[in-house]
Amino acid sequence: MASRKRYQLDRVTVEPGDSRPATWTFAGEAMSGTEQTYAVTDGNFTTRNTWEFMVRIPKSRGERLEVRPRTTPNLKVWAELTDRSLTFARATKGEARGRWYCQVALADPSGARTKDVVKGEERHQLRHGSDRSRGGCASSRTSGPPGAPTAIPSSCWSPPATMPP
Repeated sequence: MASRKRYQLDRVTVEPGDSRPATWTFAGEAMSGTEQTYAVTDGNFTTRNTWEFMVRIPKSRGERLEVRPRTTPNLKVWAELTDRSLTFARATKGEARGRWYCQVALADPSGARTKDVVKGEERHQLRHGSDRSRGGCASSRTSGPPGAPTAIPSSCWSPPATMPP
């Protein structure tokens, strides 16, 4: 069996696109702010390697920043990703205060909810392959009681230039 090529993040190029005022709903709540688009080309693949992402930056300081693919390569495996997003929240406690983090939320297999947020004490239940998605960034649990969400620190991603302070 041929060995699998190692994914190289330095082959991914990101170009900022348009920025415009926008309104949207998140978890049933009306939001307003700025929507910034980014064109992404993944040089790890020779074809079907173009993406477009939008970053929704709310006006209110305490709201979540949302990153969502607008268009994906024409492959069945990516087809439903435009219906999914990552959200980043500002930590409010302890040493992490002021940093941005992303909760790890997975589909709820029971179907009772749309997602299940992974808590710190549940990390060991994740498949080993999940560690590769961090790309060398160490995940951290933000300050809080046992059961607080697992977080990926903002050092693992580059915020858009228009992100609120």
